[in-house]
Amino acid sequence: MNLGEAKKRVAMLANYYSELGDVISSNDVRVKDFYMKLPAIFDMAQKQIATTAYIRKHLFISHLLPFNPQAWQFKIYTHKDSDIEFSVPKAYAYCFKVDGDSEIVIEGIGADGSVTTLEEIRGYSTGGFTLFKDFITLDKEYQQIRIRFTGDTYYNIKDIALYDVNFSTYADIPDFGAFIKYPMPKNFYKALKAEIKSGFDYEPLPDSSWEISEFDNSVNVSVFINGEIRIEYAAKPCEITSDTADYYEFEISEEAQIAMLHLVASIALEKEDYSQSQLQYAKYIERMANIDLDKGLQKRQKTVKVVYGV
Repeated sequence: MNLGEAKKRVAMLANYYSELGDVISSNDVRVKDFYMKLPAIFDMAQKQIATTAYIRKHLFISHLLPFNPQAWQFKIYTHKDSDIEFSVPKAYAYCFKVDGDSEIVIEGIGADGSVTTLEEIRGYSTGGFTLFKDFITLDKEYQQIRIRFTGDTYYNIKDIALYDVNFSTYADIPDFGAFIKYPMPKNFYKALKAEIKSGFDYEPLPDSSWEISEFDNSVNVSVFINGEIRIEYAAKPCEITSDTADYYEFEISEEAQIAMLHLVASIALEKEDYSQSQLQYAKYIERMANIDLDKGLQKRQKTVKVVYGV
């Protein structure tokens, strides 16, 4: 049902008929005010109904990580008076978090054991962990790439990564941690379930492997999970204003749209005909009680093609 059709149906529920039995046009001065307030009421009604009769959509995430996480990377290390160091055969970028005044050195170790300083980093106390990440500039090939946490001060380190992947841009370097963050679409309202592809089908993702951050409307997926993720979520409908075209199609299910007509009629008639308003509201409640809330539209699905978090 589109907005134009819904307006006419609400006018019918309000008994706005001409002497000939036709629905009174929105251009008629007798009902102009009635029609003018309908877009705002439809907007409120559809948004209200969508909080229970969900508009179901899918977000697809290619959670295919360019690294294999190791348990040691997630420990919190405390630097006191001895260096803490980690080495890998090759690395083109790094990432770590430090809490406190700190000195960090990225080094290249040659086949003969010689050590070349590639970068020196200073961390400062900020009252919490600060993220550091960047490319490693290599002047030649080395037998090992080492990150060394040094200095004379007490500080903590966690989420250490030396990536053996050539990233295109700085933003592509993952913010290493136990979870990778992916933004949810702007119309996100509520997460319903998460699944991971298995063969030609999808199977449930364990609850411990994903979480929704309501603070910034993102989904966090564990780095110990690798594959194509499908998030089913309830979406917020588009805003309906006085400028919305009559051909706008409502996003809630067809059953919910019928219930919405009674709700809109009830609100629109509240001051003009209270008894009719109450009758329409009762019909709205009856319609909503009979709706299968598991049904919903799944059109306009969005696919996010990424291989790591941003």
